[in-house]
Amino acid sequence: MNKLGIKSVGDIFLKTSNNKNPFINIKGKLVDDFLLFNLETVVIEDESNYNVSHKSVNLSTDKNNLRYLNLSEINIACVANNHIYDFGDNGYQETIKNLNKSNIKVEGTQISEIEFSFYKKNNITFALANVYLQNTKLTNSIDIDLDNFKNEINKIRGEVDFVILSLHWGHENIAYPSPEQKKIAHELIEMGVDIIIGHHSHYLQGIEEYKDGIIFYSLGNFNFHHYDIKNSIYNDLSCIVELELRKSNNDKEIEYEIIPIKINDNYQPEVINDKKMKSEFFNYLDCLSNKIIDDSFTWRFWYSTLFENYMRGNLNSWKIRIKKYGIKEFLKSCIWLLRPFNLLLYYHFLISLIEKEKENVCDFQKD
Repeated sequence: MNKLGIKSVGDIFLKTSNNKNPFINIKGKLVDDFLLFNLETVVIEDESNYNVSHKSVNLSTDKNNLRYLNLSEINIACVANNHIYDFGDNGYQETIKNLNKSNIKVEGTQISEIEFSFYKKNNITFALANVYLQNTKLTNSIDIDLDNFKNEINKIRGEVDFVILSLHWGHENIAYPSPEQKKIAHELIEMGVDIIIGHHSHYLQGIEEYKDGIIFYSLGNFNFHHYDIKNSIYNDLSCIVELELRKSNNDKEIEYEIIPIKINDNYQPEVINDKKMKSEFFNYLDCLSNKIIDDSFTWRFWYSTLFENYMRGNLNSWKIRIKKYGIKEFLKSCIWLLRPFNLLLYYHFLISLIEKEKENVCDFQKD
């Protein structure tokens, strides 16, 4: 039987608070045939030379920090996300150039349609696409057009053994995908995708085995720090996904294991070795995963769970933008508070208080 190994991790920005190697504590854990990660920053030399996007938080990292990414045999950066244009198109182009110079493969550079890359080792081939699925006007986001996805998957399905999608999607600082994300994930698996790996929530989310596919809704942060909100334990819980793709004649298998991770105060991921904390981690992950397939996983539950962190995070972002850009941002924030999505959020949150919906959330007991 032929085997191929892929390690996958969440959001990284290649920084620490003391300018040390972000991955010094887990470097050996990331060695495999392939390493897949979400690069949540631009990588440039001097950010003052670039136009800054009109945002509350703009992320950049010195290009010299790319030396820390020599972690696996083939390292793959996923760049289809909401920070890759933080310093304009020039910052984006410079980032791609610097990644290429460092022999790091880049996924997610498409502008308006899905594009697959092909990888092969040990007589096993897989197709990989990185897509930013957001209802935004950002240059690198793609409309959620499942017919387009189906056409592209049908084109390559017979050419490869496995199809993997890395999706930047959903909302930030929430431990659950939305029912809409679940619906989309199921449809993608039915179209022929074998593995879905999600990012963007900054929280670890559940895992679902659906039909012949596996959905990792979000891997959360991995080497990351938040500048617009105070980090919570949920921002610091993460994991390494160890995937093993197997093929024997016409038979194919996917096996996976989870290495539990906690990010320390220096933004560095560390393996959770403490028995009690490790047990609590997997209890929490099991709760998140079971919740997704439970009958209580409804829109109302999701909205009520989203409300607190969504409002706190966005209001903090508006405060930063008002301070940076002036009174016009205050007027924009007032309009934002009344947008249809938020009105729906307020409604479901108030109903959930009456029905005590939030009593069903998953908690991580760190003590």
